[in-house]
Amino acid sequence: MKRHHSLSRAILFILLMLGGCKNSFTSEQSAEINQEKIGNFVSTVVERYQIPGAAVAVIQDGKVIYKQYYGKASIEHNAPINNDTLFRIYSTTKLFTATGIFQLVEKNKIRLEDTVSKYLDDLPETWKSIKIKHLLTLSSGLPEFAGDPDIPEDIVAAMTYEAPMQYNAGDRWSYTQTNFWLLQRIIEKLTGIPFSEYILQQQFRTAAGQVLFSSNSFDVIPNRATRYGSNSESKVFETVYYRNKPYGHSGNGLNISLDEFINWNNNFDKGSFVKDETKTLMWSEYEYKMPHKFSHGWVIYPVNDQLSYGFTGGGVAGFRKFNKHNLSVIWLTNGNKYSYSINRVINHIAGLADANLLDSNVTMFELLLDSFANNSFDTALQKYQTIASKAENKKVDFEQLLNSLGYEFLSFGKHILALNIFKLNTREHPDSWNTHDSLAEGYEALKDVENALVSYKKSLQLNQDNQHARDRIQALKSMWLPY
Repeated sequence: MKRHHSLSRAILFILLMLGGCKNSFTSEQSAEINQEKIGNFVSTVVERYQIPGAAVAVIQDGKVIYKQYYGKASIEHNAPINNDTLFRIYSTTKLFTATGIFQLVEKNKIRLEDTVSKYLDDLPETWKSIKIKHLLTLSSGLPEFAGDPDIPEDIVAAMTYEAPMQYNAGDRWSYTQTNFWLLQRIIEKLTGIPFSEYILQQQFRTAAGQVLFSSNSFDVIPNRATRYGSNSESKVFETVYYRNKPYGHSGNGLNISLDEFINWNNNFDKGSFVKDETKTLMWSEYEYKMPHKFSHGWVIYPVNDQLSYGFTGGGVAGFRKFNKHNLSVIWLTNGNKYSYSINRVINHIAGLADANLLDSNVTMFELLLDSFANNSFDTALQKYQTIASKAENKKVDFEQLLNSLGYEFLSFGKHILALNIFKLNTREHPDSWNTHDSLAEGYEALKDVENALVSYKKSLQLNQDNQHARDRIQALKSMWLPY
């Protein structure tokens, strides 16, 4: 799926990389080079992780500086991704829900300090001190929403109400869908219309056919991309079905085309939905007792000591705003054969679009991934050691980088290579409980139970709170008993 480039473009790219002649480029030539770099990278990602279909856009200063479609919306019907393709964006939907709440805040119909019980009168006593701000920041301590596609909402509510609280409101962050279910109910109570109608009316007024709500993969919807996953054993694509009721729309139900997402982003930037001061409030970092980077409905992603805001969904979609540089990235796909980090991909796309956002950790990941994938381990190891020893790379988090590389190769089924990288990481960072925990998973992938147990025990010695290691030790002991 790689594109061929003209000689003139290749020369421009080489000259830019050599430096010292930046002033000789027009803004149009520089933009073209950035588009080439983004296109090459996205093509590599689509091919590397075997993504069936994708739609990607980068918007800066209100202009679309990159937009491209890749692959198939339906493998079975050989249908290409195009302007009309709808993608279900799963949890990225939460951004639109949060924006909808802050539209009501602007209209003085709701306040962040209001208790949820002010709007919903059927809540259990233990829930009545929960505030709107706790729902938006996922700090409510509420139990997980007992959603089930075959159970009516009133029964789901009763089941959820009976579950105990996880912790006191405001103490910490916990990703439970209950929060956005309640936000949906509050929106419906205040507006008197279904949640989906409210969001479409307030944020997509001229988008007929390009955006809709459906939380059920079995719904027959024209132009919606089929969601694919990979069979863990055969690695063959198979259709993935997620079947939810409309009462889950606020957390996972939006389906949207790339063009309409671009329009929404531009309208958001223009202040068509909420004012700038309201955005500042929405993006303000919430102070948990146990620190976590999250605002009011938006995840906070630090990049190069700067903050960006967005959300990913379902392992297939992501959206990010880099406000300081007035840049947004939209990443829409319909599945993948090998797992990968959408956030890492988005970060690198942003850095290719604007050099001020180049993340050395992500750039180094791409460099070393290529090195370990295409050279002997010893050769790649020498390259890693040379890079890690350079003073200009001291800010690179090599522990996390090696850990990510190990899991990347595990996903590709290259278990020996992954194990060697995990071993390297434990040698480089012997006092890190996480490196030993990952090494244990590498041994598990090779069905080496004895060494997996040794590594899990070492991890647990370094961190007594590592519940994952404790659980795996118990599970592995039941599978393997030494004589």
